[in-house]
Amino acid sequence: MIGVRRAHVEIEVEGRTRRLRIGPALELEIEALPGADPSRPVTVENDPYLARHALTEPRVIARSRSHTFADFGRTWDLPDRSGFYGAFRLTGP
Repeated sequence: MIGVRRAHVEIEVEGRTRRLRIGPALELEIEALPGADPSRPVTVENDPYLARHALTEPRVIARSRSHTFADFGRTWDLPDRSGFYGAFRLTGP
């Protein structure tokens, strides 16, 4: 681990596009890939990884339009990478 900070988290949903901002450090925008039926996105179901993850099924396969991070002396810019999104549930005390 390189560090921990409190930061405001902002999530936006607009059609097949998702945006995530975490403080001034991270910005991410991804868009769902169209499936064989272009009106529906490509999805993954029955994935054993979901048993260890907060995402629920189905997971939507996406491509990043932008993905930037700058904090703790690290910087990256990773557009046009694969990604996924889906509904999620977080539980705890």
